[in-house]
Amino acid sequence: MLEYFHPPFPELAPGHWPLLAWWTLASGSTCIAVMLAARLLLPLAIPSLWAPMAQARPYHVPVLCKNFAEFVPALVVPWLVIGDVLALTPAGLAAPESSMGLGVGEGTWAACGAIFGYMLYDCAVMLIWRRQTAKSMGMGMYYTVWGHHLLSLACWATALSRRNCALMVCW
Repeated sequence: MLEYFHPPFPELAPGHWPLLAWWTLASGSTCIAVMLAARLLLPLAIPSLWAPMAQARPYHVPVLCKNFAEFVPALVVPWLVIGDVLALTPAGLAAPESSMGLGVGEGTWAACGAIFGYMLYDCAVMLIWRRQTAKSMGMGMYYTVWGHHLLSLACWATALSRRNCALMVCW
């Protein structure tokens, strides 16, 4: 029976692995810098709001600063991936039966790197400040975010490396 089984995807696809790695490192580093800048600048920018919040709910401090880093992928990723989305969507609509096997360009690899960098950064923050993030988010959301990040990292990396459902990653 197993001799007739063939995986539904090709061998590991050639890709833009250095580009993915560069954007992962650049995005993760930028997220760290944004979080540190938020921690330094927010008390100076809004002292009348910051001091009471930090005193009453100190567990919100790292989470609030962490959340500023969400702007990094939100501002970068659309610009990186839009070319691939505009090129691949008509191809997928023209031949839906083969749309899940379309290869993606450098923009999607770079965009995935930017998202991977953010997600790895966010996972690191949730590990380092796990009590604060769990208390601030609530345990349900804490586990949901972990699941979302880990599944996205695994599925998107698989989609890119196997050229399987990569068009869905673009969207």
